[in-house]
Amino acid sequence: MWNEKKLDLPDTPIERVANLVGIVAFTAMITMLVLQWNQLPETIPAHFGLKGEVDRWGSKIELLILPLIGFALYALLHVLEKHPHTHNYPARLNDANRETFYVHSRRVLNLTKNVCVLLFAYTTWRTILIAKGTAAGLGMIPFSLLLIALFAIVIWGAIGMSRIR
Repeated sequence: MWNEKKLDLPDTPIERVANLVGIVAFTAMITMLVLQWNQLPETIPAHFGLKGEVDRWGSKIELLILPLIGFALYALLHVLEKHPHTHNYPARLNDANRETFYVHSRRVLNLTKNVCVLLFAYTTWRTILIAKGTAAGLGMIPFSLLLIALFAIVIWGAIGMSRIR
């Protein structure tokens, strides 16, 4: 609710570590693009099928979409994370459990934000490798593990919220 009480809650150690990982991953993604840009062919993988194989090729300009979407998603989730008083909570929210709800909700957004950045950075890296001919596919095990982590965070978040009394 928009009219809930604001609380000044410091980031948890998990949030600080996740933010560091996310910032390092985003910086690595941009650095990879800058350093590799002139060595990339004009046509690069632009889309992957369910098995991680390239099913569409496109201009290397399309590779800029990944960091742009990653940054937009990071920024949006970061803003939402910093305003937990605006999140949607169950009717059982009260002064006794408010801090617990806020921290849990914020942590879910934080982890989601940073795993998304990892996913975009990994995809950018693999796309560069495939374009340069040093990899054949997306590498489904690491990609799948990141997707599983993303869904696990959401499920963990929902279960955690349901347990707050």
